[in-house]
Amino acid sequence: MKNRKFDIYLLLQLILTVLVIGISSYSIVTDDFRFNQVSLALLSGIFIILGLREYKRTQKRMWSISYFGVAIFLIIAVFLSI
Repeated sequence: MKNRKFDIYLLLQLILTVLVIGISSYSIVTDDFRFNQVSLALLSGIFIILGLREYKRTQKRMWSISYFGVAIFLIIAVFLSI
């Protein structure tokens, strides 16, 4: 088995993913959608981390730029929904 270094980006991605799933589940179960902006902001953080990891892993810009584009779109959606 190949030894892998600890990746801080993976840890941040997992934490943000758990938070997004928790907030979204709470919203669906309680029909309280006040936290949608927070969920979208955290989701944009996940896409930023995905873009950084993809660029670091492959040094190809196509996928990382698309991840950053989705993150920017989500941040704009958060600011327009306030």
